[in-house]
Amino acid sequence: MTLASLLLVVLASFIHASWNLLAKTAASVGPVFVFAYNLIACVAYAPWVLFLLVHEGIIWTWTGIGFVLLSGLIHLAYSLCLQRGYQVADLSVVYPVARGTGPMLSTLGAFRLTLAAP
Repeated sequence: MTLASLLLVVLASFIHASWNLLAKTAASVGPVFVFAYNLIACVAYAPWVLFLLVHEGIIWTWTGIGFVLLSGLIHLAYSLCLQRGYQVADLSVVYPVARGTGPMLSTLGAFRLTLAAP
């Protein structure tokens, strides 16, 4: 691993931990915080998404739109559950459980899709 790669991994871990500390600090307002950071993210990503739609010629299908909406709903549910967890429990409990739940559910979903495939 190069030094640049290592530094990027360490920086990403600090940013991620700082974000969760901020979320814990804002736990008292709960859904308001989730709405605020999702609104900021939508505004920040909108120019990039519009650029991709115009210049990359992405063709949307109903299936694709459905997956995007489903992904958004899953992330919203995760964010609301995380904020609720930070309201009722300590960061040292909620953070590792939340970090482990995503990979576990993704793995279970992948197994389920694999078993359902023809």
